[in-house]
This record gives sequence, C-alpha cells and structure tokens, in this order.
Amino acid sequence: MSIDKNLLLLAIINKKIKPYLQPIINDNFKIKGFEVLARWERFDNVIIFPSDFLDILRDDEILLEKFTISLIEQLIDFFVFKKQMILNYT
Repeated sequence: MSIDKNLLLLAIINKKIKPYLQPIINDNFKIKGFEVLARWERFDNVIIFPSDFLDILRDDEILLEKFTISLIEQLIDFFVFKKQMILNYT
C-alpha cells in the first residue's frame, strides 16, 4: 500500500493513528507491562498497520516526533480518564 506523506501528517495531527496497549505477561501469566501498538483508523473504517507507514516515519525525524508525541498524548488522556472514572466510582 502506498501512503502519501501529507495524509500521514494529517492523520497524526488529527489523532487518527491510535495507540493500542498490548499486555506483556510473565511466566505466571501476570501482566508485567505493556507495549504500545499503533493503528491508523481511516475515515472509511480501513485499518492501516504501521508496516505501511513506518518507512515514511523513519525517513522524517520531525514526522516521527509528531507521531510519538501524538501517541503519548493519547495515552496520557486515556490514563487520566481511567483514573477519573475510578475516583468517581469510589
């Protein structure tokens, strides 16, 4: 799949590339951490995997930084929301 760099930038700015948390488990099947996966959710409900746009990010440090910041911001928002939900529930 050929990805246009400008469309990728718009997807990053508009937070269309979403972080997904993949649990990492230990030998006792307890969660010991998470890895962050990224999925681009296009307007037409097509999911684009990082393998389709990773080369563009590797070749453009500024775009890669925007991508990384976007994922981190979304994760922070998610965890703040979850914390608020827990505090409001108790």
